[in-house]
Amino acid sequence: MFTFKGKLKASPNDIYNTLLEQMILDIEDKTQKKIKVSQLEKGFKYKYKKKNNYITVEVLKTIPNKKITTIYNQGENRWELTYEIDAIDKEWSRLLYIQNDGLEEIKGIKSLLSNMELNKRFNKLEAHIKSTLSNA
Repeated sequence: MFTFKGKLKASPNDIYNTLLEQMILDIEDKTQKKIKVSQLEKGFKYKYKKKNNYITVEVLKTIPNKKITTIYNQGENRWELTYEIDAIDKEWSRLLYIQNDGLEEIKGIKSLLSNMELNKRFNKLEAHIKSTLSNA
């Protein structure tokens, strides 16, 4: 399991909406299909090809302004990503990123690469949230 906790000067609503927008952009880029925010609820699935493998992504849970959980399946590998958002005060929120992925079962370099990719992904997401909020 990998977790990252960050503090952002934004409301839970702004962070939640930015996460949904990022998900839509990612899905549309990988599937070449247009989707709406209203489709991103429990049970929504999409599939895309990465190198020689297919990855299936399913939205497991959405709680507006609080939580988004998705499950990724690639062959026999399965991992779950969760974003939890909590208000600290009127100006600040806490964003918790959790990845449960059975890294205990993946040995050696795959584990290291997964963590490096995860760090890169979170940093990109954090920069996007800050950019979106500063442009609002």
